[in-house]
Amino acid sequence: MSSESKQLRMTRDRLVRCDGMALGSRVGLVILCSVVVCVAYFIFRGIISRYSFYPVLEGLITGVVVGLFPVGLVMGIVVIRVRIVNTLCWCFLSALLGVVVGWILLGEDYATWTGILALCLAAVVLMFVGPRYVVYSYARCPGCKYNLALLPKSDVCPECGRDNRDLVEVFKDLDIAT
Repeated sequence: MSSESKQLRMTRDRLVRCDGMALGSRVGLVILCSVVVCVAYFIFRGIISRYSFYPVLEGLITGVVVGLFPVGLVMGIVVIRVRIVNTLCWCFLSALLGVVVGWILLGEDYATWTGILALCLAAVVLMFVGPRYVVYSYARCPGCKYNLALLPKSDVCPECGRDNRDLVEVFKDLDIAT
């Protein structure tokens, strides 16, 4: 018996697969998008503002700082559990709407704060009701958590009768002898 199969045997009940991108890729992509959007916003705001002497430089510096800390941090936390496309669309659209509403109702001095507030509110709502990534565990039935590690691959859970074709499909390339 090879060391690879021995290691696989010891950890077969802990095999987990997720659909979608890997966690590090999701967080990195969201932080990059956050920085780009914030830089674009602050450059645009600096250009139309009468008080900025170097709008591109100020917008670049402010956008990177804001994009990394509050916006990137909030978005990075949200995409740990919620699908990335939905997170980007809803959060950035709500931030844009918050900026526009804040600009119209409160003036340009408060537009940034209303945008950040709208983004945070959208992120909180998405954390609770947004579509999540599905995590499949080889050894557990998703319906009743019955231990399937020592049973052969089958389409039906012997405990609850749940249709486990999705689980069999995810782990179809896995060959573990019991």
